[in-house]
Amino acid sequence: MKKVYNNLYVGSDNDCVKFKGAIVHACQSCFVRGVHGNIGDKKVFEINNNLYLNLLDISSLSFEYAFPMIKRSMEFIDEHIKDMEVLVHCNFGMSRSPSIALLYMARKGYINNNSFKDALKDFYEIYSYYSPGMGMYRYFDTYWQDIMSF
Repeated sequence: MKKVYNNLYVGSDNDCVKFKGAIVHACQSCFVRGVHGNIGDKKVFEINNNLYLNLLDISSLSFEYAFPMIKRSMEFIDEHIKDMEVLVHCNFGMSRSPSIALLYMARKGYINNNSFKDALKDFYEIYSYYSPGMGMYRYFDTYWQDIMSF
């Protein structure tokens, strides 16, 4: 787990077990556990200070599939970060969770937000473990202006 900004952390599955703040679970395995296997067509499930995302890092990641989860992540972080620490985690803390943290920081102007590549450059200086999968990379690169402007 690594602190990337005031009250904002990025981590892996191991980190969410012991974390004492609000958590964005950006992995399908936690999502399935959170909704107790009753996925249906749900993309987002929220309980207490936990936001579960049915987010896969697949090469064909579409705007329509990912946007509701990305948008709710931004809102959830905003709702909690003033009062408590927030962890964004995925399985290994390398692609989905740092992508969400990068976007949050760019939207707030904490890192360069002119383009995904500019934000990426700044974020690498903060979180060197970032290794976006092809799905997340393409999604952010293709839809940067759309996800920055909601």
